[in-house]
Amino acid sequence: RQPRFRVLGGSLAAGATSVLVAKLCPYRVFGASLAVGAATLLVARCRRSRPRAPPVAVSSQPVVLDAEAGELDIDAIAASVRANGVCCVCGFFGAEQVREWGAEIRALRAAGRMTARRNRNVGRYEYNFEADTHPFGSEGVLADVRLVSLLKRLLGAKVRVETAGTVLAEPGAGLQRWHQDAPHLFATGPHLPAHFVAVFVPLCDVTLENGPTEFRVGSHVKANILQPPAQLALPCPVGSLLLFDGRVLHRGGANSSAGEREILFLNVCRHWFRDMSNKVENRLERLL
Repeated sequence: RQPRFRVLGGSLAAGATSVLVAKLCPYRVFGASLAVGAATLLVARCRRSRPRAPPVAVSSQPVVLDAEAGELDIDAIAASVRANGVCCVCGFFGAEQVREWGAEIRALRAAGRMTARRNRNVGRYEYNFEADTHPFGSEGVLADVRLVSLLKRLLGAKVRVETAGTVLAEPGAGLQRWHQDAPHLFATGPHLPAHFVAVFVPLCDVTLENGPTEFRVGSHVKANILQPPAQLALPCPVGSLLLFDGRVLHRGGANSSAGEREILFLNVCRHWFRDMSNKVENRLERLL
């Protein structure tokens, strides 16, 4: 029987026991205590019998791929994100193109074109922009048909940009706490496909010194959260693409270098999902 029917049956049995004992036992208080105890045991047994999803075995899919070495396979990248919760593809974009995007974003920021500026930690700031603003929109990052195809492999045919912006870590920025960018949709049940994917494009070389993003590989699967973490820092050169499931545990690294570290990001989701826990003003209600 399903757990919900067991709880109902336990409640009915406890009620019947309470009535019977109260009539037969001369000490009704003692009888009521016995009934409550019986009900507690029945409910506890039902809870213990609730099915739990087993932990998922460690994936054999590589987390880091190199496009310049011929590893730009859309299916392989999607498989890595599904299995590990994260995939870094070195050489996905041209380095010079990404540096031009970085210069345009700095000019936008200097002109005050952002829609929001939020402090994410000591020395760490998030700048939000309208998602159609170049270089975020369909004439910039999303002009890459490979990226759009990849996002649709992960999220389905109807894909929506939730937010766009950059995260800038100043020299001396501290280590972030572990967090998820998107919650699991349901408290129980089997593992579900991604409903939220973050796209990171480093605007400079990300090194161990200036603070790469760290991930707990496989933690996007709810049954794996309490398992010993496979923790991985992902330094990556300019031109790389970093994709991760919004449910995977991650944190920004500390910047111990003398320079800023800035990353362009797009939060992309299934068309029906709205991230109300991280609400900003620049949602793009448009399907890709």
